[in-house]
Amino acid sequence: MSEYALGQLAAITDSAPIARVSCLAALHERRPDVVCFTYALLITHGRLHLDPLRDFVARFNVQTDQQPFCVALSPDSPPFFAGIPITMHEGQRIDWNRRIYAIPKIMSEDCFNFLGAIGIAGPDNFFARSVQYQLRVPDPFAITLDSVIPTTVFGVLHNDYIAHLAPTRGYPPFVTTVHRNETHGLSHIKPAPSVDLGAVFRELKGDK
Repeated sequence: MSEYALGQLAAITDSAPIARVSCLAALHERRPDVVCFTYALLITHGRLHLDPLRDFVARFNVQTDQQPFCVALSPDSPPFFAGIPITMHEGQRIDWNRRIYAIPKIMSEDCFNFLGAIGIAGPDNFFARSVQYQLRVPDPFAITLDSVIPTTVFGVLHNDYIAHLAPTRGYPPFVTTVHRNETHGLSHIKPAPSVDLGAVFRELKGDK
């Protein structure tokens, strides 16, 4: 999976003004047919250790020009998100707040169905599954507050909580953990927080 570095243009002394290009515009200039997403919370809050995109590409035999790729901002750039822990992932130190993923629209349905069906089991009776929803992420390089990046977010539905990115106007969406009994306002998340969690986790464990 390739990485597309996108950094802010530095000012040039005594030069003509440089037009500021938004992240979304730069991305669509490279690939006009892509949609954006993030699965960061599956790693940081869902304890997923392997990269699910590598698994997706292998299982679906995705051609090189249709594979997902990430957009990584420089450390001094304004972030896409806020509050996501920086972690080591597959031997790399990842700043998830400054990373967003993109995939050609033609492959997005298969990719999102794959990511949305992930179930995770770990030590200490840890069971969780992926939940997905749409979020309008403020463009870090945009001039106006109205410029946003439509993004599919994959959060974590745990047997005790839901970890998701909360929307906010004009600022990066921030990580929020909500107890499963306090799910008002989260009806946009799929599967709905009211699903039979007992049945979900029995299925994850292979119980009948």
